[in-house]
Amino acid sequence: MGRYNLAITSSVQQGKDQNKKGPNIKLGQQGDKKSTNILQDPRKDNPMDNPKMEELMSVLEKTRQELEATKQRLSSTQQSLAERDSHLTNLRQERRKQLEEILEMKQQALLAAISEKDANIALLELSSSNKKKTQEEVMSLKREKDRLMQQLKQQVSSAAYSS
Repeated sequence: MGRYNLAITSSVQQGKDQNKKGPNIKLGQQGDKKSTNILQDPRKDNPMDNPKMEELMSVLEKTRQELEATKQRLSSTQQSLAERDSHLTNLRQERRKQLEEILEMKQQALLAAISEKDANIALLELSSSNKKKTQEEVMSLKREKDRLMQQLKQQVSSAAYSS
């Protein structure tokens, strides 16, 4: 529809230009022949016979094909992006799960170390040896136990903040 509007606009513009010339237009047998030829051969006014119009139509068709190809690439790219996004989400969930497992293992290791210190303290206290060296070992084990307890508290509180 747009190509016909272009041809009509062009024809109307040519007609206006000729009307502006006024007296320079010679109406005679040649003028009558031209108007008769135009009326008799409608192909001369057919905008599709114009080489420029054919070229424009060819360019338009190529542009449409390129647009369609671009749409297909866009669709493919969007699908690929969605798949990668899904994969990334899965990887993030897996990583989070692994970090939680690591944190739990660290906490278990700290608890085991604390239990070991408690057992050593109890063993030394049961030995009924009131030697200064034994009392110093007990105090040292209690300090290590307190340090481990503090680490455990930090682990638990950091896990609570990161969740």
